Amino acid sequence: MRAHRMLLFSLILLAAVYAVLLFVAPVAAPIGALLTAAGLVLVSTRYAWRPKFLALFETGEAVC
Repeated sequence: MRAHRMLLFSLILLAAVYAVLLFVAPVAAPIGALLTAAGLVLVSTRYAWRPKFLALFETGEAVC
C-alpha cells in the first residue's frame, strides 16, 4: 500500500509541475507529458521489449 501512496503522490506532484509548466512554456508541457507517458510505457513493458532491444547489439561473437 505504501508503494501505491508514493506513486499517487508522485503523479500528483508531476501534474502540478505540468500545470505550472503549461503557463510558463505552453509548448514544453505537452512535450514533457508525451515523454513521461512514453517513459512509463517503456518501464511498464520492460520485460517485453528488453530481449528485442538487447538482440540489436548481439554480434554472434562470444566474448571470453
